Amino acid sequence: MLLQRKALYNLLQLNLNRIESGEFKVGKLHHWQIANYREKTSEELFHQLHGLGIVLESKDFEVFCKSFESPEEMVEILAKEREPLEKDQIFLILFELWRRYFPEKRTISIFCDELDYQMTAYDLRTPNEIGDALASLQLLLEEQVDRGLEPHLAFQLIQTYCANDIESFLFDYILNDVEEANQQLARDLFDGFQPFVKGKIWFDYLAARIDILDDPEAGYGKLEKVVEQIHDGVNLDLVEEILFFLAHSGNHSLFYTLAKKALPLVHTEEEFQDFLEACYAHYDYLELKQPAFAISLLFHSRTHISPETMLSQEDPGVKEVRSILEQKLHFAKE
Repeated sequence: MLLQRKALYNLLQLNLNRIESGEFKVGKLHHWQIANYREKTSEELFHQLHGLGIVLESKDFEVFCKSFESPEEMVEILAKEREPLEKDQIFLILFELWRRYFPEKRTISIFCDELDYQMTAYDLRTPNEIGDALASLQLLLEEQVDRGLEPHLAFQLIQTYCANDIESFLFDYILNDVEEANQQLARDLFDGFQPFVKGKIWFDYLAARIDILDDPEAGYGKLEKVVEQIHDGVNLDLVEEILFFLAHSGNHSLFYTLAKKALPLVHTEEEFQDFLEACYAHYDYLELKQPAFAISLLFHSRTHISPETMLSQEDPGVKEVRSILEQKLHFAKE
């Protein structure tokens, strides 16, 4: 999916630490490409424009911009003949000025820039207004559908303007409400966004978790159907999330079913040790000391192995934990 211009530069901001550490390999970046324009004063921004040969003052900017519908349209007029990178530099300055001077003219790019800002603030546990931002996002999606777009296409359109993965954020945000027993808020968010998302199995899991709070029998029935959908192509992060939830549920039969499916999906030592942690948590929750102790020994015997080491399904550790899982239990809490 190709990102819109501002989303691309927001993505650089989000991954700046990884870029600087060398984890992400990108070409040499100019300072202006990774600058935080929200931290600059308006005077600084106008001074930068002057340095790029665009002489605008605050009063001129307000008058001049009234004839445009978006900062993207404005930059095409002011910087039409510039080189692509120079045009981007001008765009980032104009975008930030537009955001400040025309709060009433919220284009999709302006809205999504604010949504990115609020999602990042939430993830960093800094003051945020993410609840209002998500409510506005739902309204924007519904407006796009009213204009004739299919719900999934409306969501995809908005995503091209955002650096954060909106669907992943929604999943984590709603799941957090579930885990804090904010059932009604979780259900309202789920009902509002479920028609737009593509990752159906992720949201099927959320639906099951929400129902478990109110009607455990119905909720676990839904969860069984989610587990039935697990196959080689399912993201391992979701499988691990469900596995750790079941580890503390007391439902051994469902944990066992998922663990058997999950083990062949584990391909690295790090993933295997996460799998062992889930298995230990499960048997410890059931107060079954023998299998819990055996898994603990196995886990600690492998701490010297590099997390990146590829795992073979013929590894003795894999065979051992598979054998433990196959043991018949007599005191499992169902």
